[in-house]
Amino acid sequence: MAAGLLPVSLFAQTASPFLIGVCSELGDLDKIMTSDIAYLEPPVYDFLIPKEPEINFQKKLDIVKNSKLLTPVCNSFIGGDLKSVGPNHVKDDVLKYAEVAFKRAQRAGVEQIVYGSGGSRRIPDGFSKIEARAQFVSLLTDMAPLAQKYGVTLCLEPLRSEETNFINFMQDGVDILEEVNHPNAMLVCDYYHVTQEGRGVNDVYAARKYIKHVHIAEDQERAPPGVFGEDFRSFFKMLNEIGYAGRISIEANWTDKASELPIGIRTLNRQIAAL
Repeated sequence: MAAGLLPVSLFAQTASPFLIGVCSELGDLDKIMTSDIAYLEPPVYDFLIPKEPEINFQKKLDIVKNSKLLTPVCNSFIGGDLKSVGPNHVKDDVLKYAEVAFKRAQRAGVEQIVYGSGGSRRIPDGFSKIEARAQFVSLLTDMAPLAQKYGVTLCLEPLRSEETNFINFMQDGVDILEEVNHPNAMLVCDYYHVTQEGRGVNDVYAARKYIKHVHIAEDQERAPPGVFGEDFRSFFKMLNEIGYAGRISIEANWTDKASELPIGIRTLNRQIAAL
């Protein structure tokens, strides 16, 4: 059984198998502190800030510690200026950046880093897709042991085709992870990206042994749960069936985070309880 996956039977033994958190920058802490969230998932560029001096990171770390919020996950790993693939790929620079991020993640209690980074991994027009894939596999093969050194699991995130042209489906991620073959390289299952690409929950099942983290938002306008009334129960049922019992982060387009977040959390918990 893959790390992070629990037997399906445990689903019935707890009120909820999932911890509900939110993806948010630190500047919005005042908007989320009154919400019943289990954890905060901040962007790497806003929290771990690998390109900035240590003193700046320490200030960020102090803010989070004072908030009393847990930060077990970070997202938005690598900016578009650091190319993971293509003729201008900078593997050594990416690995140096990653090691700083992993070191700081260890200090901050960050266990997982979501590797979406669509701009970094976008394949330039005219560049060989085969070569780009080989570059990315090589990068991830070197990066995963580095993440392991600092107790971090990289969670590769398939993104909808509007955001990048490389790794759009869960199966794309599975194929790469099977080649990398490292326990610290796993997958994010993002409900919004999965539904936008038209694969549905069956795509989730096919990737079941690699799913380590989950993102969620409504399919319509990537709204927070509860805005348009989307029913996520078939998705939660699929997570139940594959034995996933972990974190689910709301990653959405907010209109008013302070008012929408409590509704989103209640919506998810209500639907989970109804299974």
